[in-house]
Amino acid sequence: LRPAAQLATARKNGPGTVAADFSYVTRDGRRQTLHGAPAARRTLLLFYDPSCEHCEEEIAALRDNDMLGMLVSGGALRVLAVCAEEDRALWERTKSDLPADWTVAYDVSGILQKELYVLPAMPTIYVLDSDNTVVLKDPRMDVLYGWIADEASGL
Repeated sequence: LRPAAQLATARKNGPGTVAADFSYVTRDGRRQTLHGAPAARRTLLLFYDPSCEHCEEEIAALRDNDMLGMLVSGGALRVLAVCAEEDRALWERTKSDLPADWTVAYDVSGILQKELYVLPAMPTIYVLDSDNTVVLKDPRMDVLYGWIADEASGL
């Protein structure tokens, strides 16, 4: 049973599958779903914890990445940063710390409780196509930056 459960976990939201839908509230109070949000050519889906120092470091590196900024400002990429932790008050206090051109959200559908996504460590990153098909699942940062560079060179 254990290997079967591990395999199911590994396949959850894997590359080539449609990412699980979930509901969230944006920092400006709008309620949306992943699948119902305005379509983008690509979405960088970032699950984070506002109290996580490693998250802060990775978010700062992404925020300072010029190629990522070019993709976001050009409309080729949407960054959806979702707090899936239970401390909404902390999210409320910190949501404005993330870049203004990112969609910053708080999970209201119980991603962790329903195990919609496997979030072994924070941050956990997915890259999705316009139809929410997973392109990259929790890539190493060097792989993600290579992907960003490839996307930026295609503009």
